[in-house]
Amino acid sequence: MIIYNISTEFASQSPELKGELPLCSYIDKTICGCGLTTMAIENNKNTIIAMPTINLVNNKSSQYPNNRFKYKVFGLIGGISKSDIEVYVNTCLKLKHPIKILTTYDSFYKLEKYFNLCDIIIDESNRLLSSAHLKISNKTSSKAVDVISELFKLTEKYKDRVSFISATPIPLTYMPKWMEKLNQIKLNWSNTIKVKPILFERTYPYKALIDELILPIEKKGYININGVIVKKLIIFLNSVTDIMNVLRNAELNSNDVRLLIADNDVNSNKIKNYKRLSFKDNQETKSLSKYTFATSCAFDGIDLYDDESINVVVSNVNKHFTMIDIATDLKQAVSRQRMKTNIHYNKYIYIYNKIIFEKDEQILIDKINKLKDNLGQSIQLYEIAKNENLKDGFMVDNDFIAYTNYLYDRDTYVINENLFNADKYAILEIRRQYLNGFDIKKNFDNFYDTVEEAIIPKDITYITLVEYFKKNKKNKNFNWGVYSTKIEWIDIIEKCNLYYNKVWTDISQAQKMIDNYKPISTNLLKDIQNIFKVNSYYNNTNTKKLLQEVYDKYNIKKVAKATDIKKYFNVTLTKQNNNNVFKIIKFLYQFNSK
Repeated sequence: MIIYNISTEFASQSPELKGELPLCSYIDKTICGCGLTTMAIENNKNTIIAMPTINLVNNKSSQYPNNRFKYKVFGLIGGISKSDIEVYVNTCLKLKHPIKILTTYDSFYKLEKYFNLCDIIIDESNRLLSSAHLKISNKTSSKAVDVISELFKLTEKYKDRVSFISATPIPLTYMPKWMEKLNQIKLNWSNTIKVKPILFERTYPYKALIDELILPIEKKGYININGVIVKKLIIFLNSVTDIMNVLRNAELNSNDVRLLIADNDVNSNKIKNYKRLSFKDNQETKSLSKYTFATSCAFDGIDLYDDESINVVVSNVNKHFTMIDIATDLKQAVSRQRMKTNIHYNKYIYIYNKIIFEKDEQILIDKINKLKDNLGQSIQLYEIAKNENLKDGFMVDNDFIAYTNYLYDRDTYVINENLFNADKYAILEIRRQYLNGFDIKKNFDNFYDTVEEAIIPKDITYITLVEYFKKNKKNKNFNWGVYSTKIEWIDIIEKCNLYYNKVWTDISQAQKMIDNYKPISTNLLKDIQNIFKVNSYYNNTNTKKLLQEVYDKYNIKKVAKATDIKKYFNVTLTKQNNNNVFKIIKFLYQFNSK
């Protein structure tokens, strides 16, 4: 291990580094925001920098040219052709400008013809294993190429020109064997800031985010947390679906929200009328919205500038895809705020739940080893099928597609060791931290604040909540109080009340009613409200006739019953001329005033 003791604030100022990164190296920069990537972009050396996300490429490339570096920085993402790259490189060579290309991991292979001209930097290398599932299409075949395997193959070929850098590097035990021969370098900085977490250990982290942070800000414009006044939030939550659930449940105005999520069609369909944070709009990145939500695509390297925002990291260990790894992602996420004049620069809020995993470590390791053995046997069967000219009949499943890599030059499959290493790393390193009590206090040297959760009764039942709701729901200041963490039961009760203006003490019946509920259109309700007048009387025949006309108008395949009127109005049953009639008391639905 080679140690560099750095006494300056930024890497570019360091006499030890001399303005450039050591090559053939695996570099632990130890802190985020030290300017190591910036130094590689702004020095006079031809440089290719591979990054994990499109957002990061756009974020960095959009900052140039500037006062420090007057040349264009080329961002290589999907849709950019080889001829575009050639024009840029030839222009740089002609004008004697340094070549500076930023590329995503999955476009890295497109630049091989320029590798001998450039230093090659693999930025945020802690993301390599978590990206091991990525595939890129080969236009000459229906088979897909494994992105990270291709990247490792190319970096091994040009290892003398390569530097891997990260503030949270993965132990080389989990990386390809050849990387152990790289120079291992660690940067020790004398000028550092201790970041102080404000801890929220909660049973339901997302509900705590809404109830304890967002709603108070919506109501008062700020929230006071242990003396810290907060008005704006940068929220790191690694699930677009859960972000949208938070936005919906908190009923946030879309103008107050910006999203930092992966740019793909699936996410675009999910976010509806909410907007992404645009790095092309400098105003947006210099003064953030009230709420900025970010998934893992923004955990690494993104620069955010704002005078008021505080970072909020939400971790839910019930779902592996929303876990924030305290050894890597957490450190990365809380370093995204780069405005040192921000009063919250050395603080962040961490909302997490503490849980013991159901299966022990060895069971999980045995499971992935068994999968690996099965894949080895499947690859042997493919070789047999190929030799017998039967490979077109060879069947594969999702595990085979995910955990193998197809080699075109040999027409064969090999096991994707990177993906298995990623699983082992998650089990033996990340998961172990949670199993050992997820001791964030120890992790941050006891430099922390905590916000305690209310004491919750432990002997309550679903029926208890139903009775509490019936008794108190008419109170205009009604809230669930100490029962607020029973979010699943509360959701059932509130949905039944919304859908039917009724709650059931039998939870199975309540869930059945929710499952069978078909939303009623607003136009249909308004028609019914216009037809049936409050304080008027309707007999069974007229009631059925009028309702059937509405059902037919909206193509509802249903025969109207007189008792259907109870779905829309509070009614009383009375007598007129010896006939049963309904008296309309009150319409059950309310519409916005708009």
